[in-house]
Amino acid sequence: TGGRTKSSSVAVTRARRSGGTLAIAGLAAAAAAATGLRFVLLAAGRTSRRTPSAPLLRRGFGAAAVAAVAGLELVKEEFREEAERCWSVGEDGLVPGWLADMTPAGREYNTMVLMYEDAFSKPRPMDDRPWKRLPAAIVQVIPGDKREEDLALATAFFGPAEGQPRPGGVVLDLGCGWAYIAKRLAQTGNYDLVLASDVAWSPLEIGRADIENEGVGPEQGLLMLRADVQELPFKSETADYVYWGMCLHKVADPAAALREVSRVLRPGGKLYATLIPGMRLKQEAVEVWAKEAGLVEVSAVIPSTFMYLRASKPAR
Repeated sequence: TGGRTKSSSVAVTRARRSGGTLAIAGLAAAAAAATGLRFVLLAAGRTSRRTPSAPLLRRGFGAAAVAAVAGLELVKEEFREEAERCWSVGEDGLVPGWLADMTPAGREYNTMVLMYEDAFSKPRPMDDRPWKRLPAAIVQVIPGDKREEDLALATAFFGPAEGQPRPGGVVLDLGCGWAYIAKRLAQTGNYDLVLASDVAWSPLEIGRADIENEGVGPEQGLLMLRADVQELPFKSETADYVYWGMCLHKVADPAAALREVSRVLRPGGKLYATLIPGMRLKQEAVEVWAKEAGLVEVSAVIPSTFMYLRASKPAR
């Protein structure tokens, strides 16, 4: 781990040691001033969000710093060290962008049998390395790609209405697979931070390579991590939007997973999910579970093969 430790000897870590939260707040404020962003204001460990005045699509130290500080403040304390290793801003002004591992120790989820299994050690990615900064390639969208349809439906649900300011905020792409949706969300420049998570390393690594080839990464507010949707590593009320594509039918306990998603949504936050209905995932059951999880304005429809779930967290 020597190389990783050295590459993550970073400004945010030093800030914590020299002044804790207030020092990190200073870094966030400096980053915000550098880009015209006002995303992260830290005081006594709290975060608050305001709509930024500049998109994250432009590259620069400031944008990376804002994304990094935001990512650090979103995770639970037990994953803070890993977040700092992977996402803190280095002396070169870059976020290293390691694929973070924020799964609980001692067990692994087997998506084939929908069960947890005891694990004496954690798996590691095949290519454990920091993010590659590559020249931006032309974004190629395949005509008729179902993922683009899902993206359009999700962003329309998240808002804003046409002609309104960009929504900003934090988006979680849960069970992201190759992180296509997360990449496209980051490319819109509409959100301050996009966190792409999956319980398996392989799709994360494949997705990272694809994203790198299109010149997208932490500078565009995109961070990636291994996480279990049934035990999310984020603090409560930290996400503005959750995209959950084709995964609810893969969890051991759908009701518990929906409660976990509801927990991390901020008041007024929105969930958009797609899934494959079946014997244990009937339309009525999914709606009941979502409501029992504390979500409102719940709509589960099956226009064709798939089920589309839309729901919101009650605003205060």
